[in-house]
Amino acid sequence: MTPQELESLVRDRVQALRRGHNEDDRFEFKSDWPTVDKARQLAASANRLAGEPLFYVIGVDERSGRAVQPSPVEAGEWLARLSKQFDQPPPRLDMHRVVQLDETDFATALVFSTEDVPYVVKTDSGNRDVPMRSGATTRSAHRYELVDMLAANVQVPPMSIAEATVRATLHTEPANSGPRLELVCVMRVFVGYVGDSAVTLPARGIKMRLRDDSSRLIANLPTSLGSGPSFYWPGMEHAPSPPPPPRFGVYIREDYVVATAPGEFALRADFEQAFTSSVGNVEIGRLRDSDTLSIDVALRVAMANRDVHLSQELHRTELLGREESDPYVDERATQRSLGAWSIRDASADPWSAD
Repeated sequence: MTPQELESLVRDRVQALRRGHNEDDRFEFKSDWPTVDKARQLAASANRLAGEPLFYVIGVDERSGRAVQPSPVEAGEWLARLSKQFDQPPPRLDMHRVVQLDETDFATALVFSTEDVPYVVKTDSGNRDVPMRSGATTRSAHRYELVDMLAANVQVPPMSIAEATVRATLHTEPANSGPRLELVCVMRVFVGYVGDSAVTLPARGIKMRLRDDSSRLIANLPTSLGSGPSFYWPGMEHAPSPPPPPRFGVYIREDYVVATAPGEFALRADFEQAFTSSVGNVEIGRLRDSDTLSIDVALRVAMANRDVHLSQELHRTELLGREESDPYVDERATQRSLGAWSIRDASADPWSAD
């Protein structure tokens, strides 16, 4: 989540609260910074989410949604005091942002990671407790809830985008009243496998999106595993047959990826959008004028109950092309390349930090 997305989300949720929609398990609105005795509530909310992000919004009344002035507190010092109430670290603070709600009102938004469940707090009697949020109350977790949390706490291997290329083409066809935008993305993801059991990435849990150089969304891209068979390069009449899966490594099945050792797997995305009005010129112009694009990928690890988020900046490698005929569609149809973008190639200077 980008800071801009967080600010927009907080403003929307505050407006919903003012219209009478109460907070849910993911959002906690606080008039003031919670005191150390509220550590159990923080742990309870994190244990309930078990992998999903937890949002605290400080400076907003939880009933009316009215902005109030909280005590002057530094977020890091506040979290350090609460940390002492936990047996092991508390939920990790991933983002801290001051959000402008309107012309005069501000609030502080905190985004916590809840991946390391279960969260355990110390009690006044010197014992330990695993609290759980249940509606608006906090109680101790049941045995089955502890089992679910531990089952969901699967070790997630580190991942990174090793290669990525995006190509944009503008098609015009006499039968259509407007242009058709085609986006093609080919990507390889490196999985730094660690552990003693296989890790599975379901295909249905993979999401991809493309943003311009101002972080504005261009398109959510439908993804599939592998780099074919929808891609046909010059001279290739048929997509190559997939190799047999290795005993150790990363390999693709029909609807999931399995990792048993470090390795890479391929993703592809094909996106088409037909425009019938001048609105489409906005998206076309943003692609035409962007020297950099950002590609975001979310991958779900089976049984981990959370996503791995990857982002990569891509740099233009091909300029705007000339309009050419497209005989595969119609003798009067034309196509024009809006450009191609890839990860910057540092092969000329492998020691460069760029």
